[in-house]
Amino acid sequence: MPRGIYRLNPINPPESDFKKGQYVMFPIPFHVEQLMHERNYIPRFVHMLLKPVAAIAGDHISVSDGGGVFINESFFGAVKRVDRQGLPLPIYKADLIIPENYLFVACEHDLAFDSRYIGLIHISHIQKIAEPMFVFHNKRHNTQYQK
Repeated sequence: MPRGIYRLNPINPPESDFKKGQYVMFPIPFHVEQLMHERNYIPRFVHMLLKPVAAIAGDHISVSDGGGVFINESFFGAVKRVDRQGLPLPIYKADLIIPENYLFVACEHDLAFDSRYIGLIHISHIQKIAEPMFVFHNKRHNTQYQK
């Protein structure tokens, strides 16, 4: 996720039509929140995630620890078996068509803790849409000023 300044916009479910590349904010899924805090992936006071939508209902995703992530048969990114501390990651192994009302959220760089590890996100959990206002240049993410 590029560092920068984002405007958080409200959503109007169920009318919201989520699009690939759109940034969404949602609570950390319960089944990985403790792990994220114990491993210091995020500070303990953080309980929300902001991730880009990589795939939507109707898209075919394939996630495996040996083959990476494929979206509609195009390679999207790697899947790590262990984190930077050498600890095993909870890989979301899947080969499916994303059902209605679900999103696959993932960053293009393979160090992100996203749907590769947390699974699909139900749209009812999305609380805000984030619009980048100013994004800082970062060599690791290859980002730069926007808007």
